[in-house]
Amino acid sequence: MRALPDLSRRSTEAEIMDTAVTTFAEFDECLRQIEAVNNLTLGYRPVLSWLKERLPSVSSEVSLTIIDIGCGRGEMLRQIWSWTKKQKINVNLTGIDINPWSTASAEKSTPKNMGIYYKTSDIFEMNTTEKYDFIISTHFTHHLGNDELIRFLQWMDSHALQGWFINDLHRHKAPYLFIKYILSILPINKMSRNDGPLSVARAFTADEWQKILQQAGIPSAQFSIRWFFPFRYGIARWKPEQTERLTGKEPTSPSMR
Repeated sequence: MRALPDLSRRSTEAEIMDTAVTTFAEFDECLRQIEAVNNLTLGYRPVLSWLKERLPSVSSEVSLTIIDIGCGRGEMLRQIWSWTKKQKINVNLTGIDINPWSTASAEKSTPKNMGIYYKTSDIFEMNTTEKYDFIISTHFTHHLGNDELIRFLQWMDSHALQGWFINDLHRHKAPYLFIKYILSILPINKMSRNDGPLSVARAFTADEWQKILQQAGIPSAQFSIRWFFPFRYGIARWKPEQTERLTGKEPTSPSMR
């Protein structure tokens, strides 16, 4: 194993997934392995927790739009579909990823009856007039540089009607060592074994999130940074002026938002 990197600052080392994947089979296998690890480590819980607080107050007569940026194999959207189906909440779910192999992997992994739509797109080149009720991203922002992240935050803020939520890793020695050890003993491919701990090294701390959100011009009174066990941050932005439109109720500011 390599020595523990300097985690006082973000790593700029590129992940194999972003630079050196050679075949769709290798890429698809890596996504399946990452999905398994994320399920094992409660990696989808932050987004579900946020939506479970936001969506029950929405009128059953309203059909919501939720898009997942950097959707990968689509597991986050499948979990949202399962929960909203039980709650009888009407949602239109879309997954967007810049990599066409992600789209192919997600479509292959998602039952047709779920009606989840996937498309390959660079979000910065998408139709700028289109709006969505909620925008989410899971384990995506650590792939971005600081300037790219600021641009991404501003894009989400201009396209989300109700709000948006980012779920990503916390850069810290404990998750780095944990994931490095776990992946070293699991039967996984080289890409997953390399990119898992590197994703932690590329992630952000709470202080860094605070500064980047301010640089992006997100109103400080309308975002929160919440730590989720084990070692993830949920960054939530809500737009209280939109709440009455969907619920007929006065806007509120719950503690976790």
